[in-house]
Formats: sequence, C-alpha cells, structure tokens
Amino acid sequence: MGGRGLIALALAGSGCLFSPPPGEVHDDAGGGLADGAAGDGTPSGDDASGEPAFLTCAKTADQPVLDGAAEGLWNAAPLLMFTVAAAEHKADLNAGYQQDAVVTLRCLHDPINLYFFIDAIDGASVASYPIQLDGPDAREDDAVVLFLHAEMGTAGVYDDGSHALLLPARAGDVRDSAADFGPDPLVPTGQVVAREDGYRIEIAIDRDSIAVPLPDRLRFNLALIDDDGYSDSCRDIFALMSQPIIPCIECCSGEDWTSECPGYSVGEALVWCDTRVTQTLGLD
Repeated sequence: MGGRGLIALALAGSGCLFSPPPGEVHDDAGGGLADGAAGDGTPSGDDASGEPAFLTCAKTADQPVLDGAAEGLWNAAPLLMFTVAAAEHKADLNAGYQQDAVVTLRCLHDPINLYFFIDAIDGASVASYPIQLDGPDAREDDAVVLFLHAEMGTAGVYDDGSHALLLPARAGDVRDSAADFGPDPLVPTGQVVAREDGYRIEIAIDRDSIAVPLPDRLRFNLALIDDDGYSDSCRDIFALMSQPIIPCIECCSGEDWTSECPGYSVGEALVWCDTRVTQTLGLD
C-alpha cells in the first residue's frame, strides 16, 4: 500500500487512534489544521538560523547506495542515539512494555538530497519476531517518525515546510509504506531492511520537496513507535525525543494536554503539531 493509501487508512480511524483534530484535512496529505493559530497565538514558524546544530548533516560528494547497508560513507556523519527510556515525551505506554528500544540516526546531504540512515534496535518482544506489522494503522506498528520544519510561517499547525514523515518498519521500497503528515507530503526513496533485532531505514529526500530554498538550519525532532506485542494490535509506546513546550492542539490552552484534551491521545497529537520548539538540524 502506498503512502497516500496509508494516510487514508489512518484517517479512517481505529480502536487505537484518536480522532483527527477539528479543521480542514487536505486531500493529498495526512492532515493538518488550516487557517488556525497555535494554541497560545504564537506564529507556527521559528527562525533557527542563528542556533548551533543539535544534529549535523554532513556534506557528501558521493551518493550513498540506498540499500540499508551501513557503507563506509556514513562514517563521516555524526551519530545521534535516541533511547526510548530517555524520551522527553512518552505516550500510549503499555504497562508491560520494557522501554528497551534504541534508534541511531545519521544524516548526509548534497546539492540534490538529504540522506538519512536509521538503525532501530527493537529490544525484547512478546512475539518471537521483534517487528510488529499487525496493527489497523501504520502508526500502531513499529516505525520511526522524522519531524522537519524548514520555514517560518503564520498559518496553522502545519504550514509550508512542515513535515512529519512516518517511516514504518515494513521491509522493502520505502515509497510503498512511508507517509508524510503535512500539507506538502514528502516522498522519500530508499529501502527498509528487516534484521533479527530490528530494522534499518536508508532514504533520500529531495531538498526542494522540503523547502525552496532549503535553509542550512531546520527544526528537527525524532519519534520512535514501538510495538512489542503487549497491546495486541496497538502500539506499546509513542516516544518523542524532544518535548515541545508550547501546546499545539487548538482545544488546549495550557501545557497539560492529557487533562485539557481528554479526547485526544497526547502522543498522536504531536503528529499534528508544529515542531518549532524542538532541536536544530544543521547542514554543514
């Protein structure tokens, strides 16, 4: 099933997911709030140009082979490690889940593409195989979410240059499974490779599909969705690396999303949020 098919399935709802926030849902996107300000009236954009990079995307003269193999080219890229246990925001956490998953990420860039190499180690699993693909929606199975925000904006939760790229653990061509929950969906190329202890994702994203021109500082966040089988067909955690400070669902006037928005999953709410208050990805 292609990315748009997954999006349609996501919006159809399930026993695990919340209902999408009120507002316009674009026909060609995962969704977003149109023509609305963030919950505190703050513009949804934020200038990261003067900030030091939390994660550096190294320049490369050679294109990596997008086959999921850790070729030597990736050694030039700084390594980011994210553990579920250290996540600043955890949602939909199953009581039995061990919080033992780990993901590492590297980034490269050239004049055409941004490249990401992601290695997810799934840890213990209730099932005999660590990758779970049995949910009613791709967001209920093992996956990584890349949040990228490249432009300032004053529109709604998601405006031009905002992306939440869902990368499921389903082995094969990433174009068959990836889905971008933003106004202008990204279509990455590359492969997802299953391993005995997890999965690897190696992708390229066209620079111009993120923003034109692409700045050398972007907002960045990373989430790991892990399903070890504790919750049947539902995921066992939505773990977000960096916690946004400003709420971004219209019904929430404060920062306590759980009590103020009882009809929403706080983990899924972040998929609809602007990433302006998170980390900075710098292109060297």
